[in-house]
Amino acid sequence: MIPPALWLIALPIGAAPLVYLLRRVGGGAIIAALITLLLAWLALELPTGVALNLLGRPIELNLLSQVTLFLIFAATASLFIILTLLSLVSEKRLAHFAKTTGQEGRVFYPAALIILALFVAASLSQHLGITAIFIELAAILMVFVIQTQRLESTRAALRFLILISLATPLFLLAAWRIDFYQLSGGIVSPENINQTALLIGLGFAVWLAVIPFQGWLTSTAIESSPPTAAFVLITFPLVSFSTLINLFVDLPWLADSSYLIDGIILAGVFTAFIGGLLAGVQRGFSELMGYTTLYNMGCILTLVGLGGPAAVLTILVSLVVRSLVLILLAASTSSLYLRVASDGFAQVRGMAQQ
Repeated sequence: MIPPALWLIALPIGAAPLVYLLRRVGGGAIIAALITLLLAWLALELPTGVALNLLGRPIELNLLSQVTLFLIFAATASLFIILTLLSLVSEKRLAHFAKTTGQEGRVFYPAALIILALFVAASLSQHLGITAIFIELAAILMVFVIQTQRLESTRAALRFLILISLATPLFLLAAWRIDFYQLSGGIVSPENINQTALLIGLGFAVWLAVIPFQGWLTSTAIESSPPTAAFVLITFPLVSFSTLINLFVDLPWLADSSYLIDGIILAGVFTAFIGGLLAGVQRGFSELMGYTTLYNMGCILTLVGLGGPAAVLTILVSLVVRSLVLILLAASTSSLYLRVASDGFAQVRGMAQQ
């Protein structure tokens, strides 16, 4: 019998081939949206706790992972619906729904389902190295989501893949050191704590687009289509923040590092400052979405560093609001493309009067 938590992995993987076969018709979009809505409901209804032990490693659905997965599934379902409706409107086929959907949807729907399954596996794993491997696999598939079927530029997809791949060896080294400490009886010297904290800090700096590693985030927002960009900017940081918080819960001795907490706070403040500064000089909605997201991630990272009893709740509320804002930005920016060829402020000037 399959443990209940593993249905969150089995369902999207099982539905992905069918969605891929129906990717050119509206049925694939409907199935993808229904599956993600079902997954969002399951994420809330499934019991928390250890699902099973696999090769000595616990597979656990904790409360933070449960909320994170619900947000990811709900946001993805919303983006599926938005992209489908926009495709119908743009192609004027409301009376013939079984016609071809947009180019983004053909790649987005099946790839996103498999990415969601990998994110679930990463969230259920309690081992940093295994989590990093699953997220790296998801990042490889995200390249196809970011690129879709565009041929004019591959900058965003390449930046995302290269930067995220750079973080994986850091996490694998950190996981090896953590396993070594645990096997040695849990005795950790200050020097070893600082070395492990350095590896973890650099890895999360890349994952969370800390300055100067923000290239994957801003280029994705600028070059990818709004719904697929929102998918990347919502799901990847959500899993990253959840992993970081769970790491501090499982390894409280990391907080004893002489510079990790201070480094997180400084990195968050600096990222928020630069992101907010650059957001004020952008000339289009896509660029604005990228840099405001960077500002928001800096603020949330600062909250992680500050900690405190209400920190996790504040972070979760911030992530919920952030997801809603990105979904609305994706919908509104995509609607602009139905009227104009660009979302630049100069191009959309006067549209409300028309």
